[in-house]
Amino acid sequence: MRKYLIAGMAMLAAAALFCGCRTGERAEVPEWRGKAPGTAYLGDDVLWRPRENLIFHMMDQQGSGFKLRFTVRDLNTYVHAPAPVFFQVVGPDDRILARAFLEDDGVTGGDFARQDGHYDPYADFRYRQFHRANSPGGVPPEKERSPYLEHPEKLPFRVVELEVPADGPGLYRVLVTGRYDHFISMTPDRPIPTGIHPGTGPLNLAGNHLEKSFFYLPDTPGDVALALSEETLPYAGKLALRDGEGRLIREAEADGFYTFLFFDDLEKGRVYQLDIANANAGMGLHGAGFPFVFAPDAETAKLLAGGLKFDSRKRYGFHDYVATLNRWRDGVKPEELAAEVAFPPEIGKLVLKGRENRKIAVGEVAALLAKQNLDPSGPDYGAFPAVKKGPKLVNLLEIAAGEPAEGKNPYYGHPALIRRLLLARIPQLVKLSAAYRFDGSDLGFRKPERAGYFTAGSRSNWYGLGLDAEHVSSLLAAKEHAAAALPAEVLEAWKTPYRLWASGRFNMHAGEVANQWGYNANILMQIAEALDDPAIAAEIRRFQRLVTTVGLYGRVNPDATPFDKKRGKLDTDCGLTPSGYMPEQLGFDGEYTCEQTMLWGWIWRKFPDDSTVKWFNAFNTLKTHLTLPKGAEAPQVTFSQTCSPTDLNFRTRYMTHKNHQPPEMIGKVDYLDLWFPQKGRKSAKPWPCLETAEFVRVIDDKFFFMNSGDFYAILYGGPREPRWSNWGAESLRGDSLNFDGPNGMGYGGWGTANKPGGISALYLRGVGPVVFGQNHSVMDSDTVWGRAKQPLFAAWRREDCDPRIFAACYAQPEVTFDAAAKRYRLTEKIPYVPLEVNRTISFAPDTVRVEAGVRALEDFSGAELNWSLPFFADNRRVLAGQGGKFRALEIPEPQVTPSRPRFPDAALEKARCTAPGFRADAIRLLDRHGEKGVEVKFDAPGEFRLLNPIRYREVAPAGGALMRKLPAELKKGEEVKFGYTITAWRSEGK
Repeated sequence: MRKYLIAGMAMLAAAALFCGCRTGERAEVPEWRGKAPGTAYLGDDVLWRPRENLIFHMMDQQGSGFKLRFTVRDLNTYVHAPAPVFFQVVGPDDRILARAFLEDDGVTGGDFARQDGHYDPYADFRYRQFHRANSPGGVPPEKERSPYLEHPEKLPFRVVELEVPADGPGLYRVLVTGRYDHFISMTPDRPIPTGIHPGTGPLNLAGNHLEKSFFYLPDTPGDVALALSEETLPYAGKLALRDGEGRLIREAEADGFYTFLFFDDLEKGRVYQLDIANANAGMGLHGAGFPFVFAPDAETAKLLAGGLKFDSRKRYGFHDYVATLNRWRDGVKPEELAAEVAFPPEIGKLVLKGRENRKIAVGEVAALLAKQNLDPSGPDYGAFPAVKKGPKLVNLLEIAAGEPAEGKNPYYGHPALIRRLLLARIPQLVKLSAAYRFDGSDLGFRKPERAGYFTAGSRSNWYGLGLDAEHVSSLLAAKEHAAAALPAEVLEAWKTPYRLWASGRFNMHAGEVANQWGYNANILMQIAEALDDPAIAAEIRRFQRLVTTVGLYGRVNPDATPFDKKRGKLDTDCGLTPSGYMPEQLGFDGEYTCEQTMLWGWIWRKFPDDSTVKWFNAFNTLKTHLTLPKGAEAPQVTFSQTCSPTDLNFRTRYMTHKNHQPPEMIGKVDYLDLWFPQKGRKSAKPWPCLETAEFVRVIDDKFFFMNSGDFYAILYGGPREPRWSNWGAESLRGDSLNFDGPNGMGYGGWGTANKPGGISALYLRGVGPVVFGQNHSVMDSDTVWGRAKQPLFAAWRREDCDPRIFAACYAQPEVTFDAAAKRYRLTEKIPYVPLEVNRTISFAPDTVRVEAGVRALEDFSGAELNWSLPFFADNRRVLAGQGGKFRALEIPEPQVTPSRPRFPDAALEKARCTAPGFRADAIRLLDRHGEKGVEVKFDAPGEFRLLNPIRYREVAPAGGALMRKLPAELKKGEEVKFGYTITAWRSEGK
C-alpha cells in the first residue's frame, strides 16, 4: 500500500500516487457495528453509491489515529472512461492527513445495453422523463436494467486501506470521489460515530440504510426542502419528517419522478428524523437548508451537528480556518491598515498593469484605498463598493499590492495592502468549501413561491466553473510578502480553503460540459502557484492527459443513433473527439469549444506538452474549415471579418471568431498563422474556402467540406442533439412533478439547439457567403419545418418554445455521402409528426442540385408546412424571379438581438415575418452591386415569405431566410417533391 501522509499544514510534496489494493474474498463486518452508537453505516456490507462524491463525517473522540478499510465495486455500465477512485481524510484542524488514488479496474467502455441513464442527475432525469412520455412502456427502448443495481453486493470488490495519523479529538471528514458506477463501503478499525454526506449531488439510496435516518438542523437563517427522485416506473417513494420524539410533521407520496416537501416553521437547533419508504435502486435523496449530513441515530446526528461550527458571535463555518480568520478580522487594528505612502509626481503617473487588461496608476491607489469600508461594526466591513463597469476594485488592489513594476511601485508588498486584501476576501473565504462547493449552498435556502425542480432542493454534482475560488488571485498577489504582513496561523488560514478546494477537484469528472473542466483547471493552476504545491500541479498534468486523449470518455447519450449504426460503433460525445473538439451538451459548439482552447492554452503555457499541440492542431483544422470571410478577400481581422454557420451548434447561437490558441504554436498548428496575420508574412496554407483546387474533405464522418468550381460548401452529417437533452418543462402533481415537454436552448434562441440544415453554408469565391444557416430558430436553417394545429407537448417553456413547431433538423438523420460523386443523401423522420424528409444534394463545378421530398408516414394535417432557404444578408441584394423577370425584394436592416439573454425577444421574432408573400420560380442572392452571386432555380414556382434578417450581436454576420410554403395536408404515403439548382450567376459583361 502506498499512501500519502501530510505533516503540519503543508500539502503533499509530490503527485498523489495510485495506491495498491487487493481483491476481496468476503465481506467483513465488525462485531461492534450497530452496537456502538453511530456505527450502522459502517462495514463491508453497507454499500454507498456516489453520484460523484461521498463524505463520511466521523466524530473521533479519541483522536489517536485509526485505520480505514474501503471496498470498491464497479458496475462498469454508465461511465465509459477509466474510473479511478480518490480517497482523502481531513482532520479536525483542516490538515489533509491521508489520501490515495485507486486506479480503474481495467474494464472500460461501459455496458451500452444496460446504460439506461446518465451520471449527471439533471441529464439523467431529462432522459428518463423523455422516454416516460414518448417511448412504449415509458422506458428507453433496447435497454435492460442491470441486475447489479438491486444487488451490488454480488459484484466483485477490491480493498483499499488507509492509515490516518493522530490529529486529536474532533470531526474527521473522509472524502471519496468516484463515479456513478461505484459502490463503496468504509470500515474503521474501531467504532467511531459516522454520518454520510453526498457532496453536492443527491444521496443515492442503495439498500435500506436510510429507511430511518437523522439530521441536525442548526440555528441558521432559512427554510428547509427535502425531496426524492426516482429513476423507474412506477413511482412509489414516500418520505416523512418527524421530530426528535418521532411525531409526524409532514409527509409526501410520489405522484411523479420528483417528490418534495417544504418546511418554513421548523424549530432550529434540533435533530429531526427522516423516514423513507419503498426505496429502490436509483432513488436519490435531495434537500437544502441544512448541512446535508445524515446519521443512523439521533445521538450521532446531534454529535456531528452537520459538521458546522459556531463562534461566540453565532458566526458559522464548516472548517476550523473560519474561526481563525474571523478572530483576526475582529482584532486587526486601524493602524495596521494604514498605507500612507509618499512618492514623487512622476511615479504617481506610473500605470501598474495586471491580468485581463486591468490597470491602475500609482497616484490612484490612495483614492482606491479610501473606498474600502473599514468600519468594523458594519456588515460590509472590508468590502469595496460594486462597480457597474470595469474591473472589481479589489482586483485593482491586487495590482497595487502585487505588481513590482521593476521596483518602481511604492505600494508593492506593503503590509497594509496585504492585510486589506485578506480583509476584503474573508466573506468569500469563510463560505468556500471543497466538500459542499458553490460557496456552501446547502445553507440559506428559502421556500419558493412556486415549486419546481430547481427550487425544491434538487442537488447536482456539477462543478460549475470554479469561479467560487477565483479570489485566490489575491493570495497570489500577496504571496511574496504575506508572511511579513500576517501572523503565521492567519496566513495558513488564508491558504487552507484553497488547499481543500483544490483537493476537492482531484479526480474531477467534468463530463459533457467540458469548458468547466478548463475553468477549474485554471483556478487549480493559480492555487498551485500560490501555494507552491507540486501535488496540485501533478493533478493538472493528469487532467491534461485525460482531455487530450481522443475517445477516452466515450459515450454519454444512452440512445443509439443512425450514425452509430452506420459506422458500426458508438460515437464519442464526451471528452476529446476525433474531430478535434470536446463536446458541449453532446456535440460541437462554436463558442464553447473555442473557449476550451483558450483555457487549456493558458495551461499549456505553464505546462507545455505535445498532446495539447496535437489536440489544437486537429481543432484548428476543423475551426478553419468552418470559417468563411464575410467578403471575397482573405480577412485581416478575423474577429470582425469572418463568419461561420451556427446551425450545427449544440448549445449556443454563437461562433467565436477569435482564435484563443497561443500564437506561440504557429508553425506547429495548421492554419494558425491565418488567425494572426502579419504584414509581410505569407501564410503556410490559404483559407480552405479560398483554395482554387477541387477537393472533398471529411472530418470524422461528420463534417463535409467541398470545393467545386467557385463554390465552397459546409455540411454536417453527424449525430444531432438528442430530443431528450432539452426535455425539462415541468408539470406539477401535488407534491410531485414530472418533465412533460421541452425547454428551449437558452442563449436567446428559439426552440432547442442544434438545427443543422441540408447545406449549412455555401460560399461563392469573388462574392462571399450566400447560403448561411443559423441556430436562432428552425426558420433560419435549410430545413423543412411547420406548425401543428395543437400543441405537441403537455408542457413547454413558454419564453423560448412554440409547442406547435416541428422540424426536420430535429431528427437523427440517416446520411450517406459519396465523396467521388460529390453526392450527399439525407433522410430525416421528423420527431412528433408522421413526416419523413428525403434530400439528395449533388455538387458539380459552380452548380449545386437539390432534390427533396416530404412523405407522409400517416395521414397528416398541420397548420402550416414550409422549407427555408437561409441566406447571408450583409451587403446583399435578393431578387425574386418569375418567368425570367426579376424584382428586388426589400430587405430590412438586420435587427440586432440581445447578445446574452436567456430568452429571445418575442416581439422581435413576430416582426421578422411581417413582409408580404410573393410567388417565384427563381431567387438570386447577389452582392451589393447586383453584379455577382447565385441563382436558385426551382423546378416549379412556389409561394414564398421573407424572414427578416437578424444578427446576434453587432459584429456578427446577418442572416435571413426565404420560406417556401408546402402543402400542410397529406394522406399516408403521399409525397410532396420540390427541387432546385443553385448556379453561380454574373450579370452580362461581368
